[in-house]
Amino acid sequence: MVWNDNKKMGVQAMLLNWFSRLLDNASGTGDFNNSQKAELAIEQLRFTARMSTILAMAGALVAMVLLYTAIGSGHFQFLLAWSVVVVAVNSAILFQSLKRHSKSKKLHPEARVRTMIAHTALMGLIWAIPPTFIFPSAGPELKLVIALSTGGLLVATSLAFAMQTKAAFAFMTPVAIGSVTALVAANDKAFGMPVMLLLLVCIMTSVRMLLVFGQNIAVQIRSRIAVREQGNFFSLLLKEFEENANDWLWEFDAKGYVHRVSQRFETACGLPHEKLANHAFLDVLANIHAEALVVEKIEKLIELRETFRDLEFSIEIDGTKRWWNLTGKPNYSIDGEYQGYIGIGSEITSEKTAEIEISLLAHTDSLTGLMNRARFNEEMDQASASLERYGTPFAVLFLDLDKFKLINDTRGHLVGDKLLKMVGSRIQRVVRETDRVARLGGDEFAIIMLDKCDAGAAAKLAARLIQEISRSYEIDDERHMIGVSIGIALAPVNGTRPNQLLRNADLALYRSKADGRGVFRFFEAQMDADQREKRMLELELKSAIENDEFELYYQPLMSTTTGKPTGMEALIRWHHPIRGMISPLEFIPIAEKSTLIQEIGNWSVRQACLAALDWPQDVVVAVNLSAHHFIGSEIVENTRKTLEETGLPPYRLELEITESLLINNTEEALTTLKQLKGLGVTIALDDFGTGYSSLSYVLKFPFDKIKIDRSFVTALSEDESAKAILRMISTLGESLNIRITAEGVETLEQVEFLRSIRCHQFQGYFFARPLKGIDLPSFFLRHTDVKAPEELLPTAARLAG
Repeated sequence: MVWNDNKKMGVQAMLLNWFSRLLDNASGTGDFNNSQKAELAIEQLRFTARMSTILAMAGALVAMVLLYTAIGSGHFQFLLAWSVVVVAVNSAILFQSLKRHSKSKKLHPEARVRTMIAHTALMGLIWAIPPTFIFPSAGPELKLVIALSTGGLLVATSLAFAMQTKAAFAFMTPVAIGSVTALVAANDKAFGMPVMLLLLVCIMTSVRMLLVFGQNIAVQIRSRIAVREQGNFFSLLLKEFEENANDWLWEFDAKGYVHRVSQRFETACGLPHEKLANHAFLDVLANIHAEALVVEKIEKLIELRETFRDLEFSIEIDGTKRWWNLTGKPNYSIDGEYQGYIGIGSEITSEKTAEIEISLLAHTDSLTGLMNRARFNEEMDQASASLERYGTPFAVLFLDLDKFKLINDTRGHLVGDKLLKMVGSRIQRVVRETDRVARLGGDEFAIIMLDKCDAGAAAKLAARLIQEISRSYEIDDERHMIGVSIGIALAPVNGTRPNQLLRNADLALYRSKADGRGVFRFFEAQMDADQREKRMLELELKSAIENDEFELYYQPLMSTTTGKPTGMEALIRWHHPIRGMISPLEFIPIAEKSTLIQEIGNWSVRQACLAALDWPQDVVVAVNLSAHHFIGSEIVENTRKTLEETGLPPYRLELEITESLLINNTEEALTTLKQLKGLGVTIALDDFGTGYSSLSYVLKFPFDKIKIDRSFVTALSEDESAKAILRMISTLGESLNIRITAEGVETLEQVEFLRSIRCHQFQGYFFARPLKGIDLPSFFLRHTDVKAPEELLPTAARLAG
């Protein structure tokens, strides 16, 4: 028997579970997870708690109406007892709904829902009594009231329990079953059938309403939970972002007042929370001294409701300059109403500082701290643009240090660098704040005068610079003296384009050097004409070798003991077809600026070797080589090939170099000289005595011959110091076993003195002017029997006459 009871209970539970799942699926809550079920239960409890009071009061009122209608009938006593039960149960439910801290509040929401379903089921059973037991035997009036009450309760319950489908069905099921049973039992076709139809309509309408409401509630619950979960997710992300990221969020409302203030935002602003929250965003930027132009730009963008990205600007907090990067966009509600701005800010001080440092390094000369050439070119472009737009004049000064290379080569690059630093400092002390100073490289500097830059102001600045830079420098307990030459170009008088002005200032600089150095010169139109003339000569030089326009002249080198020629120095001449004879002083400097000097030098060596083949075997040929030809060319290989192809013995070729070659390229030059000497040719040091380190070079390389500069020979008749220097050079040559040649010999007095100090060779007009190759045979023939230099006195007299 117990087993049968348990079996019945099991079947009933299965039916209830099946019916419960059926309702859940029909209302769209069948696949709810636990959190969604809990959310649904809470929402159901909230709604039914509000509706239960109204429903309880309505139930008590309907019970009173039924009781009133049953007065005088045989059902009054029964309905009175039933009404007492209804009022008691409704009062209990009402009391429970009004009790805020009842024990049921402590239950799980789903348990409370089950309790509520049980209550509604109980109420359904109670309300099923009148239609089931009274309706069949009641009078017409009472039947009508019962029918109306039952239909009304079904509709009211479907509305009151719209969010709780199960509770609604728990109430409606017994009422509907009882009502249908009563109508069938009454067997009243006239009254029962219409009521039956109306009752079925109410039941189907209520069921449909319940299912629709249930489905809508399920959709809302899903959406609400999804939104909340998404909001929680974003809140976690936001919290994580604000706690761990270097950036921060900022937000202000439609009136422009700061709405969101995170800890990082406070730290970034250096202001407490109370000075940020509910303060105007633009005022906050002004309080931290943001750049005024940027604040105005942000204000304008906000007025236009435009998005701004990666807006970089500087601020100042506690006297320290920092950099921010702001990105912001307007914030709108779902209906499109403007609600302010929201964005992200970040402090980029370290990045900006690094960027500024890199930019500074890229635009600053690392040695002097002045602008470098790249930055100078940018300043020139800006000055030129200002001139074009506003007519603002400016001036350009080109500076080149005099005698710096000598100090840099003889004392080393460390001393040279210190000297350049000191020069840069002196220039900065002399110029004005509006002037721009740059080191272009090496010992070249440039200045842009942007204010009060007429010719008079430029001249005064140049004079002060020359005076200041020319003062002595104390470096490592040594005193050094240098000078400076300056070229000046004025804009727009001397040009408007940067390249044009720089070129003209450079031309003026060359003129100042040509005029003796240590002076300044303004650009003049004639300088440009001279430059064009040089360019024309350069173009014509390229075809001079092919057109056989060069010719070698030869000046004899006479023995001081025999008076006979022991060598010939080759001197190049250019017979221009239109310009006539052009001096080497004009075209050699032009050739040295290009590779033409190498072609001319190779041609001279070859022609000199070919000419020497027809001379006496004891006469050598000397060729003066330019430093520009010597360095960077294949002079050793070319010389070797020339000797092999011409067949001239190497000892009969003498190569003369000047000290400038050794000053600028000491190590490379000495290496090449050793290779040339290895071929067997003779190496001579020309213009000895004019440089500052001649003696050191003689000690570094074993020259075969030294040629005394003509300035000492010319001065010996009037200057005893010149004689002393000549005696010292002669003694040096004798000690080092180096032959001595004197240049520029023109008088018998010079001949006698030079012979007295045991010079080995004479060269000068006293003996002969440079001769054409065709005149050499007769010259050699005339001097075959010469005994002593005095016999050439008549020749000198004729030359002088």
